[in-house]
Amino acid sequence: MSIAKIIESNTPSFDLWDRQLDEHFHAQYHPGDISKEENERIFFQTNELLMDIASNFFIYGKFKDKWDTSKCHLNFSGQNLLLKSEKMTLTFDWGLQGNEFYMDVYIMYPENLRYMTDDFWLMLLELKSMGTFEYSGSGYLTAKERPFFENKTSTIFQLLRNFMLY
Repeated sequence: MSIAKIIESNTPSFDLWDRQLDEHFHAQYHPGDISKEENERIFFQTNELLMDIASNFFIYGKFKDKWDTSKCHLNFSGQNLLLKSEKMTLTFDWGLQGNEFYMDVYIMYPENLRYMTDDFWLMLLELKSMGTFEYSGSGYLTAKERPFFENKTSTIFQLLRNFMLY
């Protein structure tokens, strides 16, 4: 299904999602204004919101995978839903931090990057156009390597550099 059709199919939910998000922000920034029971209701409601949105990832990605979405957590800056892939044995941290949605995942087996197609790299680049996209790789550059490999402006270069060096 195209992204446009997925968005269109979710249009009836947008008002509900707005209300749920507003309640989440109110509970996050004004915790003294609501009861413990109301806070608990909003917590579970926010999980449902995150899951509703995440279900669109699964539809769009057409992944041949099983996902465990049963774990979540709340922290001082937001609420997260953990999307665990059975096939990849990776956990994607999807949630709200401050006033923004975010997704975070660690590349556990960077040696598999060599199997990625051009379509993967194009989609990775498209993430830049959707907001903040960062790659914080492992490893470090020695003083000798730094002049040849240091780059803070290209996420793709940083990813490939780390793959080739480490």
